[in-house]
Amino acid sequence: VDTSGSMLGEPLASAVAAATLFIQGLPEQVRIGVVAFDEAPHVLQRPTRDHSAAFEAVTTLSARGETALYDAVLRSAQLFRGDGQRNIVLLSDGGDTVSRSSLDSAVRAVQASDATIFAVGLRTPETDVQALRRLARATEGRYAPAETADLTAVYQGLASELSNQYVVRYRSTSPAGSEVSVGVSALGASDAALVLIPKAEPPP
Repeated sequence: VDTSGSMLGEPLASAVAAATLFIQGLPEQVRIGVVAFDEAPHVLQRPTRDHSAAFEAVTTLSARGETALYDAVLRSAQLFRGDGQRNIVLLSDGGDTVSRSSLDSAVRAVQASDATIFAVGLRTPETDVQALRRLARATEGRYAPAETADLTAVYQGLASELSNQYVVRYRSTSPAGSEVSVGVSALGASDAALVLIPKAEPPP
């Protein structure tokens, strides 16, 4: 969450209200972390299943200073541990002004962590739409512009979407060089893909 000086007043109040509803809308097993950023990123809560702790962290947010957006993205990418779908919901109303990291390094950090960015840009003359779009696009996420009045609806939509993501893994018993059709079905919906298992090189 952007907590730079430009977020003072209604923008931050709307962001806090939307974020608290977002936390309340996530299933209990989802880990939530909170990172605020002004002149530097601040990890207020590492990812935890204790949603009340994340809720408390969000309610302490206050606005001041410059905008270290890229540093915050890079720091957020470093917080993930273990298996599961990894998502960063990034809210900002302005462009980066003081980060030590570059946009490229922030993108690489998120890609290396196998995370996806859902960027929300509060519309102001200072909003860096291109940077937010690139962060989202490069991580197979999405960018959404928003007014302060729209934040709650945007965050509730994200909570619903992220609550219905699943990671399914299985180990194939087919030999190297095989052609395998992998199918998945659930609740009346189905999908399938053809997979070519590469031939393993013989050991030296």
